[in-house]
Amino acid sequence: MNSLPLPRNLEELESQLELFHAHSEKMDHLDWVEHEYDLKFKGGFKGNPFEDVGFNNEASQAIIDSWREIKSAIPNVRKHLNQEHEGKPRGQEFDQWRRGRGSPYPLVWNVEKFEEFERMIEEADQLEDWVRWLLRGMRSGTDNSYTDDSLEFSSSVLKQAQNDADKKGEDLSFKLLWDFYPMPTSFRQFLEQQKDNLPRNSIEEKPINIKPAPKKDAILKIRIKDGLSTLKSIFSDLEQQKFVFEGTTAKLEDHFTGYNEFKEVPDEASPIEWRTNLYELRTLLRSFRASRLLDEENVELAKHFIREGQVITRKQLERGPKETEKLERLGNILSKYDINIRP
Repeated sequence: MNSLPLPRNLEELESQLELFHAHSEKMDHLDWVEHEYDLKFKGGFKGNPFEDVGFNNEASQAIIDSWREIKSAIPNVRKHLNQEHEGKPRGQEFDQWRRGRGSPYPLVWNVEKFEEFERMIEEADQLEDWVRWLLRGMRSGTDNSYTDDSLEFSSSVLKQAQNDADKKGEDLSFKLLWDFYPMPTSFRQFLEQQKDNLPRNSIEEKPINIKPAPKKDAILKIRIKDGLSTLKSIFSDLEQQKFVFEGTTAKLEDHFTGYNEFKEVPDEASPIEWRTNLYELRTLLRSFRASRLLDEENVELAKHFIREGQVITRKQLERGPKETEKLERLGNILSKYDINIRP
């Protein structure tokens, strides 16, 4: 925040606020600007304070008047931003950023870019999943002749980010050429440190919460390793592509939970209704298991899904693939999360 200079006029202040993604960041910046101008006006101005840098009295007074205009406008700017934000849920800025994009998270390649989006994603409770997504997408650099300690992102991650940039008229290739290469391994080390400081879903750092044995007929929730936010993003895409019905994503916590938790599906919860071909559901669950997102066997997974009003069976999930299966749509969704499709 303090890396920005003090704004010289209201237009510049507005431009600075647009650089921030989270509402709280904009409020912090306004507080800082207001504090700095309070300090400048505290002792008052005597004579020409800018005479030593070549400004005449008229030019100096114009600068002071501009500062005073900014200082007096800040309460109204703050009120306007709060009114815009009122009633919106925490993390809505990330939902707005995500809308219309194929990538589940922002692609960043250095600490400075990471910090640009950090607050927004943290407020959406998806910081750990973002860090893990970035780490999963990294590969050792192969084409850099200038350094042997560089990294690059996988082609699938880069391709989706480029598609998003094209939609918005951004020249991502130019940015990558100058800012991205070479990406040193120190950035991966930075991300590893971030992950270590966010042990919400860490198997090593949190003891498994063993609870009393469930009721005889209870169905246990499916345990997810990398956090529910990644799963919710995937199901949000599945909703848009009509694999599941609208509203399914909002009810995922009825059927899924963190890896270290053993919870029962609520009695009033309805099964997840799958709308498209059964082989696409089978492929989705196999791909989840192959990517180590979950470990549950088919006999447990089947209890959570229905199709055309009929309960899915273990045998249906264990059938082999056929050459006639069309998996392009599903594969496109999973590739955005660096999950390989497994028929």
